[in-house]
Amino acid sequence: MTYLLDTCIIADLISDSPNPALIAWVDAQPEEMLYISVVTLAEIKNVVSQVNTDSLRAKLDQWIVNDLLVRFHDRISEINVNVTLKLGEITAHFQAQKLIFSTVDAINLAIAIANDHIFVTDRLPEFSQSGARLFNPYQ
Repeated sequence: MTYLLDTCIIADLISDSPNPALIAWVDAQPEEMLYISVVTLAEIKNVVSQVNTDSLRAKLDQWIVNDLLVRFHDRISEINVNVTLKLGEITAHFQAQKLIFSTVDAINLAIAIANDHIFVTDRLPEFSQSGARLFNPYQ
């Protein structure tokens, strides 16, 4: 069983006061079972690139390179043909249900489904119709 961490989960983990329930859950998991996606990596880099303070932006860039990429170096789920086919399916499903999802969310859900990951997020109600297996570590 592997877990794909949503961007909101990574953001909470690196915050000044991460949620204790999240920390407890992450600490209880074998690290090799925790994954991030290329999309989450892009979202994190986008936020870091918008930081106005040069020194803080440089510090966060170093964190990406020296911590995040090192920690997850062989556990970054990518976009491939299976993911794009699954993305087409779930996007059509969302449209038929009149559900509005960002492209980033749809891709992350497709990555989770195509790689048989459990998607770890605090957004269960939003994603419940996606077909992905979901887990909320805060509950």
